Amino acid sequence: NYPTSFWDEENWSNESGLIHKISKDKLQSDGLNIKDLDQLTYTYLKDLHLEGLFIPVGFNVGSFDLLFIKKEMPKLNSLLSHRTIELNSLFLLHSRIGEKIKENWGENKNAVISNQISKLKENKLHSAGFDAKLALLILDQFSVSLVE
Repeated sequence: NYPTSFWDEENWSNESGLIHKISKDKLQSDGLNIKDLDQLTYTYLKDLHLEGLFIPVGFNVGSFDLLFIKKEMPKLNSLLSHRTIELNSLFLLHSRIGEKIKENWGENKNAVISNQISKLKENKLHSAGFDAKLALLILDQFSVSLVE
């Protein structure tokens, strides 16, 4: 539940709204408010007694997700370190030839993503649970290739 007034033309993306199927009105009316969600998530993670072990993994997680969490969810932010695993960076690193990046690195990235989506036998791209599973599968694939 997020105040509609926050989502003005400057910080609302119609494209994101279409992808996530979340409207401004839905953000206003459904679910918990951001402060309650911050407290609930913080308490849940603290109760796991695993502080310092949470490492956000995903695409653009460092430049988008964590910035939002830092600004809007300070309690949750206090449990997350500055350590992140940015999958875009791993794809770029994996596509290096000497000092250069292969021109088709984006195509390789899309192929890996499509392959991992097929393993999940569902396509709920941009739902939080699905995106998390997909990111972990891709990270696992990188882990295997790094060990070899």
